[in-house]
Amino acid sequence: MNPITSEKNKLGFVGVGYMGRPIVQRLLKSGFKVAAYDRDRSKAEELIRYGGTVAESVAKLSSSCDVVCHAFRAMKLFCTFIEEQMARSPMRFAAHWLST
Repeated sequence: MNPITSEKNKLGFVGVGYMGRPIVQRLLKSGFKVAAYDRDRSKAEELIRYGGTVAESVAKLSSSCDVVCHAFRAMKLFCTFIEEQMARSPMRFAAHWLST
């Protein structure tokens, strides 16, 4: 795997609440391009002022980013969430998914 750099890679982030928001803010401050998705759209929209963008769906986020991270408090919640999203619309998964 090649290094993930702010010059070459666009990051996606699913779950930008209590844990995810500060992570995304630091990534944006470090120069990364980050698109965010949260079930509560207003949480993702808070990141616009830091230079982030908001994805309309996990499918769009995944297909437009090189690496997607998520911040769910339990892997079971993440798996359930992804199953729900895939039932709504099939998605092309990003090359890499990272769990926080």
